[in-house]
Amino acid sequence: MTAAPTTGKPTTGKPTRIAGLGFRARAPLASLRAALDAAGGPAGLAALATASAKAEAPVLHALAAELGLPIRAIAAPDLAAQPTLTRSARVEALHGAGSLAEAAALAALGPGARLLGPRAAAPDGMATAAIAEAPTIGAVPGSPRDLDAKAPRSGLKVPHQVRDSGDGALRPGIEVSGRARDGASESAHPAPDHVRDGGAPAATDVPRTIP
Repeated sequence: MTAAPTTGKPTTGKPTRIAGLGFRARAPLASLRAALDAAGGPAGLAALATASAKAEAPVLHALAAELGLPIRAIAAPDLAAQPTLTRSARVEALHGAGSLAEAAALAALGPGARLLGPRAAAPDGMATAAIAEAPTIGAVPGSPRDLDAKAPRSGLKVPHQVRDSGDGALRPGIEVSGRARDGASESAHPAPDHVRDGGAPAATDVPRTIP
C-alpha cells in the first residue's frame, strides 16, 4: 500500500499562555487570585508577568509560589509598545500602556501573541489580569534574563530555580525583559527596603487607578 503524502508542515502543540497582572500597592493575595480567575484561571499558564517596577512585590511572589510559576518582569518601553484592548488614560500616564495587565501579557510572549480577551478586574478593584497566548514563547527585545526570586517576609517560599540552559524551558524565578536588563531595572537589583519588608511603596510609586 502506498503511504499517503504528507504536507510537510510541522504539527503544533497547545499555544503558550502567560497571564499579565496589574495591582495596587496594598492589594491582598485574594485580589490577585480573583482577577486571575476572572480572566480565565491559572490552568495551562507558563508564567506570570507584570511591570518591572512591580515584579518584586511580595503579594505577586506569593501568587507565583502558590502556582509554581516564574515571574516575567517587563520594562516600561516594552509595555508601551503593546496594542491593548483596554484604554485607560490614567493607567497609560502611569505605565505607558492602556492596560498594564494586557500589555504585560503580550510583551512577555513577544511577536505573534494575542489576548484571549480584555483584562478582568477583581471585585474589589485592587487587581486586574489578562491572559495572552502565542504558538511558542517569544522574547521581548534582547531575550529575558532569569534572576533568583526573593522570598517574601511572610515566610512563603518562592521558586528560585533559573531557566535550564539546555532546553530553554521556563523555570520558576524572575525574568527580566531585554530593555530592563540593559537599563536600571528594579527587578535586576535588590528591592528597596520598603519592598523587601513587605511595606507599601513610596507615595510616588502607588497607582491611584486600577492598572
